[in-house]
Amino acid sequence: MQEETSFFTSEMQQEVRDFVEKLETELSLYPPLNKRTPDEARHDQETGGGRYSAPVLSQRAIQRQIPSESGDIPVRAFIPDGQIDGVYLHMHGGGWVIGRAHFQDDMLENIMEECNAAVISVDYRLAPEHPYP
Repeated sequence: MQEETSFFTSEMQQEVRDFVEKLETELSLYPPLNKRTPDEARHDQETGGGRYSAPVLSQRAIQRQIPSESGDIPVRAFIPDGQIDGVYLHMHGGGWVIGRAHFQDDMLENIMEECNAAVISVDYRLAPEHPYP
C-alpha cells in the first residue's frame, strides 16, 4: 500500500480507481475509436450515436467564415453583452481527425458568461482529408 501524502490519500486513490473502473466498463460497450473510420466516428458525434451525446446548439452562437488562401474557415463566436474583458480561442479536441466547433456550445457559452470574454471556436479542417489543418 502506498504511503498517504497531502495530495493523494488512500480514500482518494480508491475513488480514482472506482472512477477509472466505471469509465473502462462504460467505454468497453462501444467500439474503440481506432477501429472506426473517421467518417463513422464523425457521424456518431453529429447524431449522438455510440459514446457521444447529440450536440445541443446555442442560440447565442454566431456563425462566421474567416477567409484564407485555401478556402474559408468556419468559426463560431460567442460575444457577451456589454464590455468584453478578454478573448478565448477554442480549438476543439479530436486529435485533428474528429470534432467540430459546435460540439461544445454549452461549455463555450458558459465561458463567455462567466469570464465576460468573447469566445471563438474554430472549425478547422480535419485529417486525413486535410493533412495540415
